[in-house]
Amino acid sequence: MAGYHHEAGGILMGLRRGRHIEITFATTPKREDRRTRTAFHRLSLFHHWFAIRAWHRFGRKLDYVGEWHTHPEHDPSPSPVDRAEWAKLMRSNRSDFVFMILGISGLWLGLSNRGVVKQLPTHCASSAVALT
Repeated sequence: MAGYHHEAGGILMGLRRGRHIEITFATTPKREDRRTRTAFHRLSLFHHWFAIRAWHRFGRKLDYVGEWHTHPEHDPSPSPVDRAEWAKLMRSNRSDFVFMILGISGLWLGLSNRGVVKQLPTHCASSAVALT
């Protein structure tokens, strides 16, 4: 998977139900996105368009709830670049977010709360691996 290809990524859309976040949709990389073996940059306007359209289509209840991307390692963990990007997102929005990194054989899952990202046990991601 990620060890032999360019990194991939997208946004996560879902529902906020009190303290719970339910992920219902994820975008996938588009031709305009920049992908290398060790980086993914979401440049396509599709991701933004998809979020706005889904928000309207589902009565303004579906929300942007986070981001996902891959890493070319077996057991992924956030890089300094990942953490810096997440910090920018959290400064511009007070909501909690899910951050998911899919590795070759593992998954890293994090949840932001009041500007701090904490790793969650992967059993919290009941069907998140279906993104691959």
